[in-house]
Amino acid sequence: GGGGYDRGGYDDKGKGKGGKGGDDDTTVYVGSLPFNVSENDVRKAFSAFNIVEVRVPMDRESGQGRGFAFVKFGDPTQVHRAVQELNGTEIGGRRIRVNPPGGGGKGGDKGGDKGGGKGDEPTLFVGGIAHEADE
Repeated sequence: GGGGYDRGGYDDKGKGKGGKGGDDDTTVYVGSLPFNVSENDVRKAFSAFNIVEVRVPMDRESGQGRGFAFVKFGDPTQVHRAVQELNGTEIGGRRIRVNPPGGGGKGGDKGGDKGGGKGDEPTLFVGGIAHEADE
C-alpha cells in the first residue's frame, strides 16, 4: 500500500477584500449623479451622517464628474440607514442611486452609443475598456 496523504484543506483563497472602491463596509457607491456635481454637493446631501470622505472621480477629458461618487462613513452603523434614506432622492435634479458596500457599483453604465454613422473612414470600436485600468 502507498502512503496516500491528502493535501486538502488549503482553502485560503478568496479571503481578500472584494469590490473596487469599497475599501471596507463603510463606503457606499452613489450613482446617477449629474456630471457637474461637486464633492461639496454630495457632502451636503449626506450631511445628516458622519462622513469622513467623499470621492467624485473626474473625467480627464471634460474635467467634469463621471456621474458617480464614493462616500465613506465614520460610523458603520449609519451606512444602512443612509442607503435607505437617500436612495432615490435627488441631487441636482437627478434621482440618485445609493448602493450598500459590496453592492457592486460597477457596471452601471451599459455601453454608450456604438457609432452608427455609415461614414467612409473605417471606424474601430473597442468596447469594455474601463476608464481607469487600475485592476
